[in-house]
Amino acid sequence: MKSQYNYVTSLLIVSVIAFYSSPLVAQNIKDVSTSDPGYAAVENAVKLGYLPLSTDNSFQADTPVTRKELALILDKILSGDPKTELTKAQYQELLALSKSFKNQAIQFDTIRTTLSDRQLRLDDDQKALQSDVSSLNMSVIDTQKSVSLIKSSLSKSDTEASEIEKIKKENSEQHLSIWVAIALSLVLGIIK
Repeated sequence: MKSQYNYVTSLLIVSVIAFYSSPLVAQNIKDVSTSDPGYAAVENAVKLGYLPLSTDNSFQADTPVTRKELALILDKILSGDPKTELTKAQYQELLALSKSFKNQAIQFDTIRTTLSDRQLRLDDDQKALQSDVSSLNMSVIDTQKSVSLIKSSLSKSDTEASEIEKIKKENSEQHLSIWVAIALSLVLGIIK
């Protein structure tokens, strides 16, 4: 029973290795449409071992190639590895793919530059707005101080006006008393 289990396990492992390592087995490239003009070039690059697929069978066309990865690709091409020898059609497909990626890289760089410029303008605008807000805050503080002084002055003026009214009333009463006294003196002086 144990030997039969080992045989089945070994057969299964060999089958899996043969299936995944065979360049003749078509791998489904998830993120590149078969209608994409660069699909054939991508498929050949994967089949020939230049560019591997991710673990989820995606090509990730937007992922940049590092200098090290490019050196490995060039080494495979220049080493004359029979698996990497290109036919003219394959070369043309790789050339088309590189042009497609070049155009995408130019577009992404243009978008990146535009976004960077917009970010700089937004940073400048933000600094200007912060300066304006600081100036407005200082103006508000100055205005609040002026209002407090005016209120204080008005309060003093109200107090002084009240004092003046009080003095006027007292003066008026005194004038009345004086006139009454004069009138009484006259009346009394006439009567005597």
